[in-house]
Amino acid sequence: MRKTEEILEFDRIKEKWAQLALTGAARERIEREEPCLSETELGLRQRETTEARIMLEKEGTPPLVSMEGIETLLTVAQRGDCLTAAQLEQIEIALTAVRRLKDYLARGKSLEMSLPYYEENLDGLSDIRDAIHVQIRSGRVDDYASKLLRSIRTDIERTKERMKEKADAVMKSHKECMSDSYSTFRNGHLCVPVKKEYKFRISGSVIDKSSTGAHCSWSLRLWPSTARSFRFCSLTRRMRSGGFCTH
Repeated sequence: MRKTEEILEFDRIKEKWAQLALTGAARERIEREEPCLSETELGLRQRETTEARIMLEKEGTPPLVSMEGIETLLTVAQRGDCLTAAQLEQIEIALTAVRRLKDYLARGKSLEMSLPYYEENLDGLSDIRDAIHVQIRSGRVDDYASKLLRSIRTDIERTKERMKEKADAVMKSHKECMSDSYSTFRNGHLCVPVKKEYKFRISGSVIDKSSTGAHCSWSLRLWPSTARSFRFCSLTRRMRSGGFCTH
C-alpha cells in the first residue's frame, strides 16, 4: 500500500492534509488513512466533500479551534483524578468550540444537505460548560463559587490583615532593630526584617537571611510570635465546620 500511495502521490496529499489538523490525534488519523478502494465509500466521501465546500461558500469558515491536550485532560478525569482550575478552563474553551460548531452546522440544515445533520452527534455539555464558566475565573476558582469558599477566603484575608497589624506594631516598637520599614510574606510566613545583631531582641523564628546591599550587612527576617498566634485560627474553625480536612 505504501508503494501505491507513492505512485498516486497520496503521501504528499496527506502531508498537506496533516498541516491543517488541529490536534495530534487528527494528525495520527490522517497518517493512517489509505486510498479508498470501495466505489460506494468513495462516492459517500465525495458527496461529503462537495457538501463541505458548499458550507464554506454559504456559511463561511467553520469555527474550528485547536483541541491539543484535551484528550489527556479527559483521560485524567476518567481516572477520577482532579483537574486544576486552569485545566477546567481548557475544558470550557473546548466545550464552547463544540457549541459554536453545532451552531454553524445547524445553520446549514436550510441547505438541505446531510452533512449539517452531523451536529446532532455533538454534545456541547452546556450544563458543565456553564458551571465552569461561573465558578472558574482566570485559572482560579472564583471566590463566589460557593458560600463556604467565599467565607473561608474572607477569613484568610482578614487573618492576614490582623497578622500584618501585629507585625507592623513589632516594627514600630523596635525601629532600631529593623533594616527596612516594611513587612513581607516569605515562604508563606509574614516576616519583619531584623538586623543580625538584634535577632535576640525579638521573639520569633528565623525564616531566611538576605543582604541589604546598601550597607553590605546581613539581616534576618523573623516571623514574630505575636503574629504567629493568629495563624489561620478562624480558617481552621471554618474548615472543620464545613467538613474539610485541616491537615
